Amino acid sequence: FASGQHVADMAQAGDTTVAPHLDQGKFVPFRPVTAEGLDPGFVDPTGHVLAASGSTFGILYNPAMLPAQEAPKGWADLTDPKYRGQLTSEETTKFGGAFGTLSHLLWDGRYDDAFLRGLADQEIALQASGPVAGNAVATGQFAVNPFYPYSFYARDKAQGAPVEFVFPTEGGVHISPHYLGLLDGAPNPDAALG
Repeated sequence: FASGQHVADMAQAGDTTVAPHLDQGKFVPFRPVTAEGLDPGFVDPTGHVLAASGSTFGILYNPAMLPAQEAPKGWADLTDPKYRGQLTSEETTKFGGAFGTLSHLLWDGRYDDAFLRGLADQEIALQASGPVAGNAVATGQFAVNPFYPYSFYARDKAQGAPVEFVFPTEGGVHISPHYLGLLDGAPNPDAALG
């Protein structure tokens, strides 16, 4: 954008990446015919971006450290004192998966400030990124990563990591929308809409 030399017509990214750019005029209104009937929860209210896909988030754990029957089954379980000092996550105060998951759990009313205080009491070890936090669980440094993308888990598991995944039954999984938008000044806007 700084150079004014666009090489793309569209951009796709997670909600926490796209949101700051909506106010900066990076996207133009966008409503392709394929978006008809899309759930309003996946449409930006300004009409500039649409969620074309999403990532499912849940709870990653190391079964060597925490047997399946003792693993958290839902988001509220994460505040149980028995997990104090056993949790790790990517930084929760910067844009990313953990921030997005917590934001959505609060935004849609599933949880409140008491839930956040309960998590804060757990002494969660914050890492530089989601993959680093996942690796800390796989290597046995920590037992649980409370906000982990299922796609990362599938990759880790395929590579032989000793990890398991919980789709929270209480409170439901979190789906992080990945928004698609038409860039302002796109060189081929009609092709992007086709």
